[in-house]
Amino acid sequence: MTFFRAQDPRLADWVEKNVTFPNSMVDRITPSTTPADIERLNRENGTDDKAPVYCEDFIQWVVEDNFAAGRPAWEKAGVQFTDDVTAYENMKLSLLNASHTPPSSEASGKWTTPCTIRWWLAS
Repeated sequence: MTFFRAQDPRLADWVEKNVTFPNSMVDRITPSTTPADIERLNRENGTDDKAPVYCEDFIQWVVEDNFAAGRPAWEKAGVQFTDDVTAYENMKLSLLNASHTPPSSEASGKWTTPCTIRWWLAS
């Protein structure tokens, strides 16, 4: 609201009464693209993309159930509604993303082994 208030206090008052900004969390697995993937994706799509990105079938979209003018029927597309997205964000960051960090960091040589082990044990 700070931005609105700095621009137009009356607009800020209206937004506070009439607008919501639901928090959301999306998890979608997008593997790194190999040269074989680039070849396959371009062949399948009839393109010449130098850096295509694809994703696996898994997707999770969680949205705070906080809408000013009624909730859209996004559950029909698989959206999960919740009063608080925080638990889903923490799960994603702690269980999914964190578990990928030590192996990928170690493979890239950016972290030292003791640092990685300490981080892994602390998680």
